[in-house]
Amino acid sequence: MRIPLSRVLRTQIPLSKQMGIRVVESSPKRVKFSLPLKPNRNHKMTAFGGTLIAAQALASWALLMEVLFDRDIAAEVVLQREHSEFHIPVTSDFTVETRSLAADQRILFLRTLRQHKKARIEVSAQAKCNGLVACEFTGYYVAILKTKSAAGKRRGS
Repeated sequence: MRIPLSRVLRTQIPLSKQMGIRVVESSPKRVKFSLPLKPNRNHKMTAFGGTLIAAQALASWALLMEVLFDRDIAAEVVLQREHSEFHIPVTSDFTVETRSLAADQRILFLRTLRQHKKARIEVSAQAKCNGLVACEFTGYYVAILKTKSAAGKRRGS
């Protein structure tokens, strides 16, 4: 049974509720969130950099969970490291969306995960404000195949 991403976020990632994340789109091709500025602003009345990174990391994690769920693969997915670049301040409500994984990248990731029970993959996302790219994120994730007994929890890690 498929659990909606919005519910996974509310129940397993409490910070997402505090951030006001709303799932706009969630599929194996793309994840998109919208976020309000108010609960995520800093003393300069712009979005806090940590919020931008956290939202992009979470969207990227969710994309990988969608890819795995689509292939009926149960795995733990964690962020190993990330790199972010800030371009402009976020001065109003904003969106975060992932870039699609290249087909060859996705195939190699899934094949490696099945064969070695562990795989790494790079996922990119952007935070946009008023249609302009405010921050670019690249996350390096590790997936570890769950054992049969741990696979009972279908979605979310």
